[in-house]
Amino acid sequence: MLRVKKGDLGAFDRLITRHRNPVINTLSRIIGTTDGAEDLAQEVFLRVYRGRKSYRPKARFTTWLYRIVRNIAVNAVRDRNRQAGLISFTDNAGDGSGEILPVKGQPGPEEFAEANDLQEALKKALAALTFDQRTALVLSRLEGMTHAETAKIMGSSEGAVKMLVSRAKKRLADELREYLQES
Repeated sequence: MLRVKKGDLGAFDRLITRHRNPVINTLSRIIGTTDGAEDLAQEVFLRVYRGRKSYRPKARFTTWLYRIVRNIAVNAVRDRNRQAGLISFTDNAGDGSGEILPVKGQPGPEEFAEANDLQEALKKALAALTFDQRTALVLSRLEGMTHAETAKIMGSSEGAVKMLVSRAKKRLADELREYLQES
């Protein structure tokens, strides 16, 4: 990013190549749908480029990047809910598209149906989380960030992130109780 700050377009291309897919995946998980995630990722990298001159390496680059990702996601959810006539941006209905649980190997019809049922249940359970719970869970558990990094990205305290993740895990466990009991 320091090379990008100095105007190195090749470094910017490498930065996009390295972070594009993780950014798209994170956006998809946070907003609850794959629809529009690529467009939102383009907006993220546009903001990175526009902010290159003011970039200060106080923390890891990814912390700064995922702060932008979170802000873009908040705006996208808020805009989607405004268009739907909703007041709050914490409605997490989503359209249920996108893959959350990859199916490995070649399952038979029964395993495929069970995996699809579980995937749909997981999508619904994730959609039931508040925006902040889902964001904290995605960043800390799925993206592997520390609670401290997640807190910086979310503009929150580490304790608040721990509480959000804890509540998210409890809510997921409640929503997926029948699937957890079967396994």
